[in-house]
Amino acid sequence: MPNWNRNELSVSGNEDDVLAFIDGLVRQDDTSVISILETYAPLPVGVDANATTQSDWWGCKWIDTETTQTSYDEIGEGNFSAQFTFETPWGPPIEGLQKVSLRWANLLFALQYREEGMQFCGCNIFKAGSTLFSHEADLPDFAYPEEDDFLDIAGELDEAAYQVATNYATDREYKFHDAQDDILEEALNDMKGR
Repeated sequence: MPNWNRNELSVSGNEDDVLAFIDGLVRQDDTSVISILETYAPLPVGVDANATTQSDWWGCKWIDTETTQTSYDEIGEGNFSAQFTFETPWGPPIEGLQKVSLRWANLLFALQYREEGMQFCGCNIFKAGSTLFSHEADLPDFAYPEEDDFLDIAGELDEAAYQVATNYATDREYKFHDAQDDILEEALNDMKGR
């Protein structure tokens, strides 16, 4: 059973291109998408679909799963953005999204990912088949407390101490992820100036 990598993908550009991207996706219902990778970067005809060829082609062992479109927004200056969340096994679909971005050369693809089992995370920006920005970091252990660690001598939970430890871990996690969001946002802002 694989470790699942959680991905958040933003697809942005002019309204017609973003809507064409959305409309071309095969869906299960209004929000659930079958697979972005299989739709826009399928394995070449005649290639045996096994874990090795899929990893080489997409950068992950299998296609994206649990793919959901979470929003569609106007982001200013006539540009729009669609956001998707999905999971991929063992790592992010870097090579697959490069291929998708080549097919949709007018769109900008911003990916944030994290894999908590192997404790890494990162972000990438793709356009026209190229990786414009890449950042990867170790995902810290945020050391969420176990209730058993906060039992008093009578076996009762010291709720106040447990809550302090939980709040500390939560605060560290939010600060870390906010910093990762800031890195991607800064890279996107730098690209606007180009």
